[in-house]
Amino acid sequence: MLNVKNIKMNKGIPVGQTHGRYRMTMHIDWLTLVSDYKSDKEKDIFEAGFLLLENKLKEEYKVTRRNMEKRSGKKPPYKNGLHISECGTGSPKLLSIYTSPRFKKVGGISIQIHPQRTTGQGMDSLLNKLNAALDGLLLPILSRSWITRVDIALDIYGCKLDDYFWWLSWAIAYEDFCEPYGLPGLQIGKKSALSVNIYEKVDASDFKIQGLKRALFHVFDKDNCGRDRKRKEQLIDLKKEQCPGVLRVEFRVQEKKNAYGKYSKAGKVVMLNSLKSMKNPLRRLKVYERALMSDMFNEWYKVGRPDTNSSKGLVNLLNRDTGGRLGRAAERIFERREVELFNANEVWSSWSACVDAMGEILAGLTGKNPASDEEKSQAKIERKKRRLSGDRSRRERRR
Repeated sequence: MLNVKNIKMNKGIPVGQTHGRYRMTMHIDWLTLVSDYKSDKEKDIFEAGFLLLENKLKEEYKVTRRNMEKRSGKKPPYKNGLHISECGTGSPKLLSIYTSPRFKKVGGISIQIHPQRTTGQGMDSLLNKLNAALDGLLLPILSRSWITRVDIALDIYGCKLDDYFWWLSWAIAYEDFCEPYGLPGLQIGKKSALSVNIYEKVDASDFKIQGLKRALFHVFDKDNCGRDRKRKEQLIDLKKEQCPGVLRVEFRVQEKKNAYGKYSKAGKVVMLNSLKSMKNPLRRLKVYERALMSDMFNEWYKVGRPDTNSSKGLVNLLNRDTGGRLGRAAERIFERREVELFNANEVWSSWSACVDAMGEILAGLTGKNPASDEEKSQAKIERKKRRLSGDRSRRERRR
């Protein structure tokens, strides 16, 4: 039995190979969109349709109302919410909608999309039917939305978490984790504007997961107030030896900290219509050879071993044992043992294809494909040639 969180069920977009010849794929794992109503009339029509969604979609989708008042700790920013999933027991949610904000400066509606749980055609079908059920208002609202969170999943086949030490430049916090009946993982950055989760999975996208035996069990942990709570985890009767191993490197880009809190336009990551032009977050990943540990311990004659795959954990251990006297010697070791696991720019050149894989509707709302680095360089060369030859561009001739 294996935790469902450690099972990959959908294929991603091929993005080449690492320098060590590991095959890689990439896809969008999570997308949170926030938007405002154009007028009070639009708000009234949308919220009236929102209350009737359960009846309008019951033939094809399962709509579950969420009670936002019963949550312990800090209240969520919206008063009303619902989840939409495919009909059938245990079907994962595809989309969530939240309305009626509690606070000022918060967008009037928030939509969370999980594109990895369906195909592009499946997402198009859901959005079309949802738009019709909401009197044609969903797509106009999405067209002016901004993104407060996007998760980008990079899957590296054949790679293991403990093959390297990992870090994210400018990050501070790190935490090792492992889900019950799951595989090891490492979180770096946590609530920062950019964080990364690195954990092992198995690729079962070629298996018929629906036909495999499932089981639910309860895990007890603490809520935000320190009280015991019970949550459900799902297990699937699948052995990791049956499927190819994958290392998931999941980059979470979320809203920046601002005075108005989450879901405000002041803290947006990017507008939806500019998603394809988003900055490359892959460049900040730092990867170090395992020999880094040997070099460190040879330098300071230590016999202990860190219990983390975070390079920061190794430094913290040595700082503790040496009284913080690392300095330039440690920097030289890190510089010598850093490796470029993959070319971040080459992988990011497939970002537009990942956006298109979410379906024609969402891809159509994200605008045109940005020019590649090669096209930009060629355009720069052509402009320089015109300048040297004395030819002026149309814009320059107008001046």
